[in-house]
Amino acid sequence: MNTITPQSLIDYIYQETAAGLEGQLTNQLITLEGLEEDGVILSNLRLVGCDLHTATFRYTTNLTKFKMGDQVILTDGQQKIKVEVVGMDATTITLRAGYGERFDGLSSQAAWRLEEVPFDMGWRVAKLIRERLMPGSAGWPFFSTLFYQRTPTLPPDAPDEATVRQQVDAFLAEHQTQLNPSQYRAVCRSVQRPGVFAVQGPPGTGKTKVLSVIAHVLAESGFRVAIVAHTHQAVNHALTEIKALHPERDVVKIGDPLKALDLPSRLMRCRFREFERLWRSGDVQHATVTGFSFYSALFALARDEAIYRPDVVLIDEASQMPLALGALTGTLGAPSVLLFGDPKQMPPIFQEELGDHALSVSILEHIARHHPDHFTPLDITYRMNRRLTELVGDLFYRDAQGVVFLKPGDWNRARTFRQLSVEAEAPLDQLLAPDVSFAWVRSPGRLHRQTNPYEADLTARLIGTCLRGGLTPHDVAVVTPYRRQIVAIGNQLHKQYPDLRHTPIIDTVERVQGQSVELVIVSYATSDPDYIADVSEFLFSAPRLNVAISRAKTKVIFLCADTILTSVPATLEGLRTQQHLRQLREKACLVL
Repeated sequence: MNTITPQSLIDYIYQETAAGLEGQLTNQLITLEGLEEDGVILSNLRLVGCDLHTATFRYTTNLTKFKMGDQVILTDGQQKIKVEVVGMDATTITLRAGYGERFDGLSSQAAWRLEEVPFDMGWRVAKLIRERLMPGSAGWPFFSTLFYQRTPTLPPDAPDEATVRQQVDAFLAEHQTQLNPSQYRAVCRSVQRPGVFAVQGPPGTGKTKVLSVIAHVLAESGFRVAIVAHTHQAVNHALTEIKALHPERDVVKIGDPLKALDLPSRLMRCRFREFERLWRSGDVQHATVTGFSFYSALFALARDEAIYRPDVVLIDEASQMPLALGALTGTLGAPSVLLFGDPKQMPPIFQEELGDHALSVSILEHIARHHPDHFTPLDITYRMNRRLTELVGDLFYRDAQGVVFLKPGDWNRARTFRQLSVEAEAPLDQLLAPDVSFAWVRSPGRLHRQTNPYEADLTARLIGTCLRGGLTPHDVAVVTPYRRQIVAIGNQLHKQYPDLRHTPIIDTVERVQGQSVELVIVSYATSDPDYIADVSEFLFSAPRLNVAISRAKTKVIFLCADTILTSVPATLEGLRTQQHLRQLREKACLVL
């Protein structure tokens, strides 16, 4: 571990940048149809209206992950305009011209497309490392804790355990909130402000609740608290929970207002310069809890002239933060860094060329490996029933001695799937039976790649039966690896139920993380053995499998071809995940 130095961190960042540029050059050699299939571009846009600063386009199929607030490039193959996504629905997208750009003379006859903006923060991050991550600098203590076995310590003014318990008990009593023993331990250790401490939150164990309590107790003790995460979505979710727990507390999201549209109206949002002005004038309380995306925090707080610096940084969804980026957390100036996440769920995405590098892990996984005494799990899930908790716990949540530590809570332990108010036809009646928590359909066919008509049809019938039987769209989620299968399922659903106004979430596992529903339907779609071999590293992912199952409260239905279980994965992780799938099928109620 002591081979990681600031310079080797810079070298890794530049290697990542170079690999990304190579990927962009490769994309230039791929046809537009291929790029559209890969979800890199949104093509065949037709202009339906515009002025100098906003334009709306219509499209037929969207396989991308573009969302509100994204910076993208609008092009017709000749001119390129930097734009921002400001509106989006199932058939139209509205764009705002970027700084210095104008929609002047857009042709309604041209076939426009949207492309991703190359994301290159490498040189800025490298500059930050040179300036603030060397021995003696602000970021060095945290960096040396990560890579030089420096033991995390408590600050000299840290309260003793008895005082901490009094503080926590007083807050819980005032806000009529309860914690289970593992949550209480995590809160008390965090409130002492250790240099580094991590909390593992398996699905449904109340990770965000624990984070919220910690943020409030620290703020009430006079400490400046900043919440950061790798994505705006994670920051917004944490801030919303913090505000809900203590509505009188000032909570501020700092950054691009378009990245804060899903926040409740009572939660303040502003750019950092405006926040500094309010802070300087005393218009925001000292006990205000702030929230940033990690990049926003880096370039706002890691400056000598910054007048606001947090005393404690809480990193949410730390299992998605690359170690190379998280290593810069110390430059934010906070002597205490608390991390929350689950290394058994979705990890960061790394360039293929760097997959075996020591830095190609999440910061949470690194701390779990190298500082296990400063890493504690939450152990009671309040989401899944007993059967689903046993499945997930057996595969993913064992302690160092190999003992399953994840348990269901008392009130959700015996929950079963709701009895529908309509009679389901075969085989839907078996799949949707209340006493079946985990069902498996052996999908027929051997030549399907990214779309599977049989699975799309069955999934649509399952959704329709559930919605007619009393469930709401918020009670169901469909997970599939491919954008094309998402479209196929959506088309089947609207074909079979044309009057359906609202539909469940149908998306990839990355987009359903954080959801909690009664029923999860997993459509693997793929059955072609050769194609399975080609995409095995993507298809056989243990974290994706974990997330897919653990979104459900009472029922999971797998649609999976036998060839998924008989093909040979290309990696050791793939082989292990395939074995997980075989174990799951042995424990499932087999239908068809």
